[in-house]
Amino acid sequence: MDSPVLCVGTTDVPLPAGTRVAETPSEAVSVLTGGEAVRCVVCSVGSGPTEWAAEAVERVRNADATVPILVVSEATDGDLAIDVGRAGADEYVSQERLETDGETVADRVRAVSEGDARPANIELREQAVALERLAGIIADRSRSFEEKVGDVLELGCERLGLGIGYLSEIDGDRFSFTQSRGLEALLEAAGTDHLLSESVPLETTYCRRVVDSGDVSGFAVGVEGTPWEDTLIRDDIDFGTYLGGPVVVDGDIEGTLCFADGEPRSTEFSDAEQTFVEVAVEWVSQEFERRTYWNELQETTTRLERTFDRISDAVFALDENWSFTYLNGQAETLLDREADELVGKNVWEEFSEALGQQYEHEYRRAMETQEPVTFEDYYEPLDLWTEVNAYPSEDGLSVFFRDITKQKRREQVLRGLLETSRALFRTESQEAIAETVVDATEDILDIDISGVHLYDDGTGTLQSAAASTAVFELVGEPPTYEVGEGLIGSVFESGEPKTYDDIERIDAYDYGSVRSAIAVPMGDHGVLSVGSETPGAFDGSDESVVELLATTAAAALDRAARLSTLKTYETVLESTEDMIYLADADGRITYLTAPLAEWLGYDREDLVGESVTSVFPDAKPTGEAATDGQRTIEATAHTAGGDPRLAEVTVAPLENGGVVASVDDIRELAATKAELSTERDRFAELFERIPDPVVEATIDDEEVRIEGVNSAFESVFGYESSSVVGQKAGDVIVPESRAETADELREMLKSDGVATREIRRRTVSGPRQFLFRGFVYQTGETDHVFGIYTDITEQNERERYLRVTNRILRHNLRNDLNVVRGFAELLAAELDDPEHVDYAERIFETADELVSLAADANELRNVVGRNVGPGLEEAALAPFVERVSEQLKARYPSATIDRSVPPAETAVVDSRFETVLEHVIENAIVHNGDEPSVRVTVGETDDTAVTELWIDDDGPGIPETARKIITGEREITQLEHTTGIGLWVARWVIEAYGGELDFGTSDLGGTRVVLRLPSNARED
Repeated sequence: MDSPVLCVGTTDVPLPAGTRVAETPSEAVSVLTGGEAVRCVVCSVGSGPTEWAAEAVERVRNADATVPILVVSEATDGDLAIDVGRAGADEYVSQERLETDGETVADRVRAVSEGDARPANIELREQAVALERLAGIIADRSRSFEEKVGDVLELGCERLGLGIGYLSEIDGDRFSFTQSRGLEALLEAAGTDHLLSESVPLETTYCRRVVDSGDVSGFAVGVEGTPWEDTLIRDDIDFGTYLGGPVVVDGDIEGTLCFADGEPRSTEFSDAEQTFVEVAVEWVSQEFERRTYWNELQETTTRLERTFDRISDAVFALDENWSFTYLNGQAETLLDREADELVGKNVWEEFSEALGQQYEHEYRRAMETQEPVTFEDYYEPLDLWTEVNAYPSEDGLSVFFRDITKQKRREQVLRGLLETSRALFRTESQEAIAETVVDATEDILDIDISGVHLYDDGTGTLQSAAASTAVFELVGEPPTYEVGEGLIGSVFESGEPKTYDDIERIDAYDYGSVRSAIAVPMGDHGVLSVGSETPGAFDGSDESVVELLATTAAAALDRAARLSTLKTYETVLESTEDMIYLADADGRITYLTAPLAEWLGYDREDLVGESVTSVFPDAKPTGEAATDGQRTIEATAHTAGGDPRLAEVTVAPLENGGVVASVDDIRELAATKAELSTERDRFAELFERIPDPVVEATIDDEEVRIEGVNSAFESVFGYESSSVVGQKAGDVIVPESRAETADELREMLKSDGVATREIRRRTVSGPRQFLFRGFVYQTGETDHVFGIYTDITEQNERERYLRVTNRILRHNLRNDLNVVRGFAELLAAELDDPEHVDYAERIFETADELVSLAADANELRNVVGRNVGPGLEEAALAPFVERVSEQLKARYPSATIDRSVPPAETAVVDSRFETVLEHVIENAIVHNGDEPSVRVTVGETDDTAVTELWIDDDGPGIPETARKIITGEREITQLEHTTGIGLWVARWVIEAYGGELDFGTSDLGGTRVVLRLPSNARED
């Protein structure tokens, strides 16, 4: 009976019957050294880790130098073959190889143990050496792919004992050689060396069988029964031996790696030889696949770079270490750096001025959150404004940005021009307007050369009214122009702006070194001109802003002219002794002289805006009374005293459709129509600019009907003004459920004339809570209401939140903590272990502190939440100080509290001031040593409206961070905050009085808390 086979490792492979299994190499060694005969040792690796196999083979070989050792793995593994060959295995084979050859593990065991094959241990060692050399070729980074293929062909020929090796390419049904060794001589001898550079049909080649099988295949003619014998031997390429495998890339056969010879072999190719070819073919396939991927990646990268170079935005990319990996051409231009100079460099080192700026904050936020960011920022070293869109990934950041410097500067220019327009409309003289315009061209438009020429009616010429310093330096005294002559005169005559790219020879005037210019007419007042020493210096953007400035200046000059005319008329009318009035086209008095107002018994302002018929019922109100020219009528005047007076009224028509009338000997003028218009404009401006919704309506016993609303009303309630005017307010914004309260509000307004009430109204955001404040006023016999809606929804929500929070602190938290305190006290009394007692006492103290904090929070609500109200009075400070000091002395016997507050020192306070003192003085005591010292004195101040109370201590002092948080100089954060509430209470109560809480350094060595309190007595 045959000796058994001993298996070490997995039993997943089909083993010969009667195989004994050793679970570990140690157990296998015990069997071999125990004297039991073993026919063969099978080391079965399976699909798991393979590192143990070489050690197991070495231990078995050391235990028995003659026993055959077969190593079996699931898949072909070149590294494993090398390792076990070195360790002493006789043969290595994979289950893949066995399935291809139609063999089993039992067949290989029989061959190894019976010696039918060539000495397996010798071949395995040869295989190990060959595979190790193959691995060295593959790992050599100094050689190109083509050089490595040449080395592999040479090694394969040596390993297989063949003279020819080649790598081919297959394209559809065509076959061609790409690299070879030893093939040239064979083809030259056959006269077919042209095949090295030509493609041939695949079906005429030996490699067709490899392609059909999809696996390593071959033949040896000298072996009887070889499956390829006499089947594919070509006349022009006569191989006696052939072994090749398909090169597969992404599942497609792209070529073959083959070894051949003109002479036949006497033996079939062994498993080890076929394994070597399999490993070589696998490497070539992987290298082809890698090169394919690399080429595709390079093509994709090139396409992306071409795309980025074509887009208008600048683009750069950063890796996870903030180093540049790519910049397009636009990015190079805007950053003023070459891509080759920046790629691989750290962005914060190359552009260090961006550290601490929005660029750094936003880029880091994008990488941390992995969310895109969009922002605008200014980079001063490049004088560059950018609009940035940054897109993060795990590998880095892609940044798209564009230059918005011109846009930003244009915005700055427009803002400057807006301010200039306001200044111009506050200016009344032509000379001042001209100076303001020239200043604006320098300060806002950044144009140094500018001037204003104004038309002089007396001489019919354009004379210089203002010019920049550069004009005098370059040209000298600006010339006077005739209309139609020179740059200035021609533009004024045409009334059209003009840009000159080169004015060196446009006319006979001397412009010095000025080469380019823009000239813009300012209506019929004159011309604004700007210049530059550079030809073609101005573009369309410059033209538009200069024209805008000139248009604004023209409007200001028009206004100045009207004001001058009005002042002339007003001067004339104010100097007359006659009784005169002016009426507009609607017959309303726009102006009347003081003698007329006095004669009528009214103040002048009472009559301005009233109809002429209100004082002269018989007079026709408009110029219809004087369509045929001046006419005089007799009219009875209604005076303020009620006594009618007969007057002779002479009426003359005015161009605006109104009239000017002389009543008896009218001399003085009253208010002008312009004053009334100004007041109306001011009211309209106020009405429109109020940020809260405002409604103006008529009101009677039945309804409130809307007359007008502001823009805030439109945006909040979602109605256009034109759609609600004339509508009932209840139909527009009052919910049906609130109709009754709306009626109550109307009745309150009618009865009291004013109303303040919280109401609920419909808005575009749904129902909202408002504080309504309204008052009623009369015009004639009609009552009007003016109402303001202030949204207090969030305020109410906050108040409800505070009430709930206070409830939790006052009741729930306090009750639970009292329970904790009780249990902690019981534990401290019951426990014997000092360490456990200490824990219990610490729990009790912590709970006690939290109870105190909850009480402080409740006090905070009661003290700070209380309205100041009218109850504040001037009160002496000494009694407060004495009461609090005595209470704290009783509470802290070791503390010293010195008081020096004169009885006459007073301030505006209430009962809460005692709480303030208690918190401030107690804070000074508890944060001090065992014998704290506190001093309370009246501080020195030059402010007669303030009394200062100083609380000094000799403790370690309040930290600077805590001081700034309490005084509001620093925001509260998770890292910086204070735990006590007392000083907050003190600050808020003092501020409620209109005072201030501050900190200083005490001469006692600790902190000085300064309470600045308002005082009426010190002012007296």
